[in-house]
Amino acid sequence: MWCQLFLYHIIQELTPTIVNEFVDRVMVHKIEKTDGDRVQEIEIFLNYIGRVELPALELSEEEMEVEEKKRKRRQYRREYQKAYREKHRPEIRRVIESAKEADRKKQITEAEISTDVLLHTDSTEQVATMVAGKNKVFIEGSLPTKEEVKTNYGR
Repeated sequence: MWCQLFLYHIIQELTPTIVNEFVDRVMVHKIEKTDGDRVQEIEIFLNYIGRVELPALELSEEEMEVEEKKRKRRQYRREYQKAYREKHRPEIRRVIESAKEADRKKQITEAEISTDVLLHTDSTEQVATMVAGKNKVFIEGSLPTKEEVKTNYGR
């Protein structure tokens, strides 16, 4: 151990080798929220020494003012976003529902058009080709009437 410490007594730069030599483990705890701030505890354990207590950073008055401004701004943004979501949530849901309804109506219209096309064709082969493309197959030998299609497959 003395050899290791002697070799590293003048450390100019922290390299991975030096870190691996001295650091036993680093424990990172889960994030906790206190007063709207996220706080995360980190413990550093060194070989042959154990847990290291790092001194708390002492901020100057200017740095404290800057941190307080940041904290107030974050708090304001949180409150603003919460109020915005509460106010606009019903409107957003209404827009989504109307878009879904419009999509459903479009699908129904397209299905009605394709049904009309199928019913007004003269060739049985053409009908079979169009139906097979939709992954449906008619087993009957004759074409169904428009009323039969509506009762069996439609609305």
